[in-house]
Amino acid sequence: MRNLSLQITSRMKTYLGLLLIFALGPLRGQQVWDLNHCLLRAQKNNLQVISAQTDVQASQWDARAEKYNAFPALNAGTRANWNYGLTQNPTTGVLENQTIFGNSVSLTADMPLFNGFALRTKRYLANLNLDLARNRLQSVLRKVQTDVVSAYLSVLVATENLKAARAQEEDTRAQIEKMRELVRQGARPLSDLKDLEAQGANDRLQTVQAQNNLAMARLQLGQLLLLEHPDSIRIDTRPEDFPVSEKWLLYSPDSLYTAYLDNQPDVRAARIQNDLARQQARLTRSSYYPGISIFANWNSRFVDRPSITGFELDPDNPYRVIGITQNTHENVLAPNYRRITGPPDPYFTQLDNNKGFVVGISVNIPIFNRFKTRYAVRKARVEQEKAKWQIRQQEQNFRNLVYRLHTDARNARAKRDAARQNFEAARTAYDYAREKLDAGMISPYDFSNIKTRKMQAEARYISAKYEYLLKLKLLEMTLENPQGQ
Repeated sequence: MRNLSLQITSRMKTYLGLLLIFALGPLRGQQVWDLNHCLLRAQKNNLQVISAQTDVQASQWDARAEKYNAFPALNAGTRANWNYGLTQNPTTGVLENQTIFGNSVSLTADMPLFNGFALRTKRYLANLNLDLARNRLQSVLRKVQTDVVSAYLSVLVATENLKAARAQEEDTRAQIEKMRELVRQGARPLSDLKDLEAQGANDRLQTVQAQNNLAMARLQLGQLLLLEHPDSIRIDTRPEDFPVSEKWLLYSPDSLYTAYLDNQPDVRAARIQNDLARQQARLTRSSYYPGISIFANWNSRFVDRPSITGFELDPDNPYRVIGITQNTHENVLAPNYRRITGPPDPYFTQLDNNKGFVVGISVNIPIFNRFKTRYAVRKARVEQEKAKWQIRQQEQNFRNLVYRLHTDARNARAKRDAARQNFEAARTAYDYAREKLDAGMISPYDFSNIKTRKMQAEARYISAKYEYLLKLKLLEMTLENPQGQ
């Protein structure tokens, strides 16, 4: 019987081992995401980024297309037609009731010589639109990466809060076990044990809440990265995984504004918009100038009518009167020939025989178009003036942003230092209180209050620490180019 129980126990251990292998196997292979990996993932899969990237590609093709607009245009055409009823016979030139099939072919080339410098302006506009699309892509990237950094830090905060809650719960559990032994020995009253058990239940509630916060933070980050299972993401929680420098606080906001103004996508986009407005006004004024172009055309045709192969005397009427003599008034006769027709000439023979070529120059002089050009030019000037003010607005926005982020980072650093001192003091008070509790010098109720203050101070310190990292990172990302650009 004992051997049987040993065999069952051994077999159960084997099954449990296999279950652990299969259960822990996926966890071992689960990917751990660091910040750079998250940023690259967002850059690659975010829908707003993808849309901005397609805008850049479309602008690239527009710029290439405008480059070739100054080249000659060459077009070929063909036309097939059937004529029914009274139609001129192309062989005899006589109107007849007939059915004729015809086919015409043509080759046309045209090239603009001058159109008020519109072609050059359109090429410049296309390149400006390409630069504008690239700057908009950088703006979208910066916003997406800012969202990723905020979500990533939220996971770090939730992870550290959960670690602190679990440590606190474990510490309270150990105190409960120690107090239970003291109560059993009669050294402490039962009420002290019940107070500690109530504290343990509260610590358990804090742990569950911290687990829920971490799960929600992971879910938000996973959704932002468009993961298939967003709630399963795991990140690297090592401090060195979140690199950030405090060098930005060594400089004044004015010096940072001056040094990084030209590096801002929104400011560059506003300047490009101003250049676009100026070029658009120039393009509108080109409508005042005449347009000059040259053209050439080659054409030919084919018809399925009989061809003329020769002539012969008409046996029914071999001669015809072409006049009379002056003195005798006798008829003057001439041979009367009739056409000898044959099958239609071959297709390519007719194309060669019927070909024609046209070359010319075209001039289009604007005279009056109901003042459309005049009003368009005036509107373009207004848009240009609006674009100038937009530059100043974007520069002012960047100045305000630098001042706000720089001030936020300095305040967050002061808040972090104060929260750390508060936490260290609360932790020291907690350590003393724990010793007094073990010695029976304070009640569990008083100890619980001290412990609560310590937990609150720790939570504030964790929040302040990561808030400072976030403010520094936002300042850094605002000043530098988005990653991947």
